[in-house]
Amino acid sequence: MKLTRKAVTTTVFALAACSCANAAFEINIVGVVPPNVGTVEPGGSVVDPVNGAQAQFELSLLDTSTMASSTAYLTVTLDSYTPDLLKHSITTGQGHSDRVGILIEGGSERSATYTFSFYEDSDFLTPLQLDFVMQVSDIDSSEEFSVSDTEFTGVTLSEGTQLKELTPGTAGFIGLTNSEGENPDKANPQAAANFSSIANVSSFQVIVAGSATGYGSEFQFDFTPDIVVPEPSTYACLLGLAALSTVAMRRRK
Repeated sequence: MKLTRKAVTTTVFALAACSCANAAFEINIVGVVPPNVGTVEPGGSVVDPVNGAQAQFELSLLDTSTMASSTAYLTVTLDSYTPDLLKHSITTGQGHSDRVGILIEGGSERSATYTFSFYEDSDFLTPLQLDFVMQVSDIDSSEEFSVSDTEFTGVTLSEGTQLKELTPGTAGFIGLTNSEGENPDKANPQAAANFSSIANVSSFQVIVAGSATGYGSEFQFDFTPDIVVPEPSTYACLLGLAALSTVAMRRRK
C-alpha cells in the first residue's frame, strides 16, 4: 500500500478533528430586550419576586471554529424562591454591560432558582444549542452558587480564588461557596468559577443563595469560549504521521 502526501495529510487532519471538542461559542451580552417584565423597575431598583419573572437579552455569538459571527437571544427566568427572598433583579452585571447580573435581597436563608435558555430568534421560539464556558463571578462572603450537573461537566476555579466546593451540595448540582469575605474590587472579582458545558446545551438551571443580612447578593454571569487543544498523546501521533509522510515522499522521489 502506497502512502501519498494527500492520504497522510487527510489522516492528520481527521485525527486532529477527533481530538477536539465540538464547536465552542464566545457569547457576549449586547443588551436587554424590553420589556423586562417583573425584574427591574425604571431606575434599576429591585422588585418583588414573582415566579415566571423574566429578563430577555440579545447576544452576539462567535463560533470559535469557523470565526463566523451571528445574533442570538437569551432568557433568564425565575422558577422558584424561598420565603426569605424579598427582592430580586435580573439585568446586566454590576458595572459590566456584557454580563448577566442577578441580585437577591432578603433574610439569611434566601435563595432562588433561575433557568437560562438560548434562542435563535427574537420571538424566543426556536431553542439554540451551544457549547461554551460560563464564568460566574462576584460571589461574595456568605453566598452560594450551584449549577446543574447534567449540562456542565465540571468547574475550574480562578487562581487565588476564595471559592470552595459546597459539600454536601444539592443533588444534581455542582455547588460552590465563599466563606472568606467580600470582593473589594467589583470590576475585577477574585471569586470566579468557570463551568464547562457539555455539547449542545439550550437551557440550564442555576441556584443562587445568600445568608448575610444587610446587603444584597449579586452574581455575574459571563460566557467565554471553550477552546480544546489536543492532548500530548495526540500531538505525538500527529508528529509521527508527519514524519511518516516525509519518509514516504522521499522514497517516492
